[in-house]
Amino acid sequence: FVTGHGEMQLNDIDPARGASQLDALLRFRRFETQPLELTSARRVPQDAGVVIVLAPQTPFLRSEQEILREYLRRAGRLILALNPTREHGLEDLLFEWGVLVEDVLVIESHPRFRTESDDLLVRGISSEHPITRSLFDNNLPLVIGATRSAARIAAGARAWGSRRAGRVRCR
Repeated sequence: FVTGHGEMQLNDIDPARGASQLDALLRFRRFETQPLELTSARRVPQDAGVVIVLAPQTPFLRSEQEILREYLRRAGRLILALNPTREHGLEDLLFEWGVLVEDVLVIESHPRFRTESDDLLVRGISSEHPITRSLFDNNLPLVIGATRSAARIAAGARAWGSRRAGRVRCR
């Protein structure tokens, strides 16, 4: 779990900003959880099964973005929970991986897709992906609070993203 940007803390029991229940659930399932401060670590440990970023309050530095980039190139896994209206500094990294995360709050008006506390209730989860298969198999919805929109950037196999202004030449 990345630290250093005001992320949610694993030992915090605050229902709004704490992640102690997530930590307990992961440990119950025999996962080992550890904090990871990228500025002092210089790289993600080889044995890290996944890196999780929970609601950073300040942007990542370019050097930290590069550490995550190198980890992802090694077939690393990254879970991001990004609050709306907060700068996170990972736009370029996400864009390179074909993900566009906009600073747009997702609002659902239909009561079937909201909880009583106005959290977003995601139904119709795909059984195709290993991450969502257990939710699908157990007929469980995904419940999330305030969230940004995210979209996969669809392109051909030889396409790439560039944030450079001006003309780009293709061969």
